Amino acid sequence: MKNKLISLFFILSCLLTLGCSKKEKTLTITVVNPCMKYLDTLQTDKTITHYKNEKARSKATNVITFTISNPTDKKYLLVLNTDSPDPASSPDFDIKSPAISYRILDKKNEMKRYSPGIADSFSTDSCLDCGFDSFVRQMEGYKQLGITKNYSPEIYDYLHNAVTIYPGEKRTFKSIVKLPIVLEPLQKTGGGIIRYKDLENTDSFELVYGCKAAYLKDELPKYILDELEYNKIEIFDGEIRSNKVKLRKVE
Repeated sequence: MKNKLISLFFILSCLLTLGCSKKEKTLTITVVNPCMKYLDTLQTDKTITHYKNEKARSKATNVITFTISNPTDKKYLLVLNTDSPDPASSPDFDIKSPAISYRILDKKNEMKRYSPGIADSFSTDSCLDCGFDSFVRQMEGYKQLGITKNYSPEIYDYLHNAVTIYPGEKRTFKSIVKLPIVLEPLQKTGGGIIRYKDLENTDSFELVYGCKAAYLKDELPKYILDELEYNKIEIFDGEIRSNKVKLRKVE
């Protein structure tokens, strides 16, 4: 009898251990593209600040299709500006605001850093396409409506890019990423430059979404927080990474 009790206790202990060690379900991101293409840098100019022509720019352009699935029993809110995600500046999630970005990883699974630069011809006076004045006026309007207590890009992003993903749901999104030059200076006004100089076919690409929910909650007005609570919608907190897809050079 004693031996049977010991055996039963051992089985129960194993089951409890397995239950505790079971990984908690969370949202998942999946990049559908079989690969990400990047242009041979010989087809860019010698200073590698912009693409040689429209044909080269087209070759370097990736239209990314990705899905976000919710295998949990919770409703999660994300803020997804999917038009053109930025490359991550750090291998670790260190951004408070919700953001989707991507990382280029080498064959050792270490993040490759991009090379930023500033075009000498940049002038704020001639930057007619910045839209900064329009953005400031829009934020002033938000203040008058009581939507935000201060100048807050987080509010702007929330109002334009908030997405709720329900339990068991899978949503599909598309984005554009150009490689190796991510951001080109405008021909007439200059501006910032972001580029990779050493991409290889052994590298891989992954999407990353991250958000610090407490920070976003501090920025959101009470009526939005009340609405989320009433509808039992949770702001996703943490970081999720997609599958890795290989890079492929195009000539």
